[in-house]
Amino acid sequence: MFKKSAFIFVFLFSLAPANGAVSVSNIFEQALTLIPLELVRGRDVPFVGLQGQIPVKLSRQNPGAIAQYQAATHQIVFFKKPISKWLSQTKKQIEPAALPEILARCLAPVYVHELSHARDWQQAQQKGFIWPVTLEDEYIASFWQLQFMQQVSAGDSRYYAMCAPFLPPASYRGIPPCQAKETIYQTYVSQAGDALPPPLTRENIRNIQQRGRIDFVLHSFAAKRRHISVLSLFTKGGNWLQLTPQALAALEHSLTYKMYIAFQNQRYQEIQVFCVSF
Repeated sequence: MFKKSAFIFVFLFSLAPANGAVSVSNIFEQALTLIPLELVRGRDVPFVGLQGQIPVKLSRQNPGAIAQYQAATHQIVFFKKPISKWLSQTKKQIEPAALPEILARCLAPVYVHELSHARDWQQAQQKGFIWPVTLEDEYIASFWQLQFMQQVSAGDSRYYAMCAPFLPPASYRGIPPCQAKETIYQTYVSQAGDALPPPLTRENIRNIQQRGRIDFVLHSFAAKRRHISVLSLFTKGGNWLQLTPQALAALEHSLTYKMYIAFQNQRYQEIQVFCVSF
């Protein structure tokens, strides 16, 4: 069902090991062909079928992350440094031949997280607009990452025992996905501060209009540098808290915003299959 070509691998470096050392790119390439076998086990994830449509890249950049969906190139990028560090530690514990399988096991949940972001952008592009990124996107992606891990590791509490550097933050790692919403939000706010705006809901829009700020998960988000129009938000991107007062007033009546909300509702309907209340 899943062939080796299911992933599009677009960049490799140093494929040949030097002086008998383990090649990061070689192990990563092998792991990439095994990730689809992990994804089969996480059949609850509604967007898993996108896996063959999103190119995957291994990069030397070091942004401090494990992976990242990059909308500009429509690629999921994994970063060499955390994988290299993990390999240097893990190769002392298991046979080299087993490294690709274990790495695939560890990276599959990360891949699910980034695939969630890729789907958001793909859905928006199909409707002719740019996805306005908010904290809600990290919650949705983290929910499916946890849901995937819970399903795949059912009956084997040690399944991800060798994956510590690639696992979700400890603050919500052990919480059942349907109960983790508030903690996921708090974790991202504590890490990112104002870098990501709160969810782009009608309630939050009205709070900004009436009060000039939003109190969200113990953090206050204020409107500032207000220069963005509705058209600019959905064609060039940006932080929706920077919408002008006139743009905020027009936003809810925008056809593009209505399309955005329709997909938001779809995302929550998918979660509601597993969570009665969230």
